Amino acid sequence: MSAPVRRTGSQATYTCRAGYDMVGAPTRTCQPDGTWSGTAPTCVAVDFGPPGTPVNGSASAPTTTYSSTATFSCLSGLTLSGTATITCQANGTWSGTVPSCVCNKTNCSGACVDTQTDANHCGGCNTVCTATAPSTVECSSGRCLATLASTDMALGLAVNATSVYWSTTSGKIMMVPLAGGSATTLATGQNEPEDITVGTDGVYWVNYFGATVMKMPLAGGDAIAIASGQGYPSDIAVDATSVYWANGNIMKTSHNGGPVTTVASGTGVSAWSLAVSSANVYWVGSGTVMTAPLGGGAFTTLSSGLSRPCDIAIDGTNAYAASSGTSANSYTDGTVTKVPLGGGTTTILAKDQASPASVAVGDTSVYWANSAAAGSGGALMKVSVDGTGTTTLVPARAYPVAIAIDATSMYWSDGGKNGSRYVVMKLTPR
Repeated sequence: MSAPVRRTGSQATYTCRAGYDMVGAPTRTCQPDGTWSGTAPTCVAVDFGPPGTPVNGSASAPTTTYSSTATFSCLSGLTLSGTATITCQANGTWSGTVPSCVCNKTNCSGACVDTQTDANHCGGCNTVCTATAPSTVECSSGRCLATLASTDMALGLAVNATSVYWSTTSGKIMMVPLAGGSATTLATGQNEPEDITVGTDGVYWVNYFGATVMKMPLAGGDAIAIASGQGYPSDIAVDATSVYWANGNIMKTSHNGGPVTTVASGTGVSAWSLAVSSANVYWVGSGTVMTAPLGGGAFTTLSSGLSRPCDIAIDGTNAYAASSGTSANSYTDGTVTKVPLGGGTTTILAKDQASPASVAVGDTSVYWANSAAAGSGGALMKVSVDGTGTTTLVPARAYPVAIAIDATSMYWSDGGKNGSRYVVMKLTPR
């Protein structure tokens, strides 16, 4: 108020501080009777009103008077586009406009989701990751990653249309449904069951120290030895009529046992892992990939000079070998190679791998397990059959040792993400 002299006709002028509106006349006049005309006005804080709320967000504005602030936020998964905070200004307006909430990920029917991690939208909207308890599942890098079962350390692993089967260092043969659920122990007391496979009429495995080739019904039951006295059998395969195994040589018998036939033997065979086609058997051992007719006969070397090849897979065109590398550098110089089934040039599909231990091939890609400890490169890997696009499907695994695939998924056994327990895993899609 300004009133320098109080005499008749003098005026007092009133003003309000910024952010306040005047209620009443801004001036008063000194009257002849010595009183001021009218009444003193009042200053009332300006209420700026709510600033507004972003769609799919919220606004926090506890007060809406001069110098008050409003702070905005968005629902989970959305990002603010604009200013996060605005202020009530002296001119009676907010200092900015209400921001918007935008989806920088994927909008799935109005929900903003990260399809790399959201188990209800894994890899795309409405692709739901599921597993039957006690199996668990998560979304990892846009793929469904299921822990199907906890187990003792697995040696071999195989799948059919309904289940995953595996053998363990503790001498067990186990299975779990592809969709997860409770694991079943089919057999116990086996003597280092090194590898396992599944035929239409049963589960087959080899006991490395027991020197036996075993069979039992798919759903469990009595296990029988269909071949005994087989030295140290390390790998097994079946076709429509016969069972084949590697024990340094390549051997076979019928599904129900009987006479054992030598398919390939002698100096240079050294068979460790094998695969069969409709006409030939293929195997790896002592730095080579080799083949012979299923009925026996001369064997042929397809590849040589490989560094500790430990597993083999075939398709209709090539044989694929996983080689763990030299003893001194087995965590750094493993390879995955291919060679035509009829012979020819050996091609390196992937090099500098962390001790590949198992290999499988699908219609367009080759898969393998880098078995080095998690801190040194343990991972599940993939490459195109032409050697392009090497991809780490699942990183940081502890000692993955056995893999298998079906039309949609990859399965494997390893020591768990932190190496604290052994597990059987599934990744979809592969």
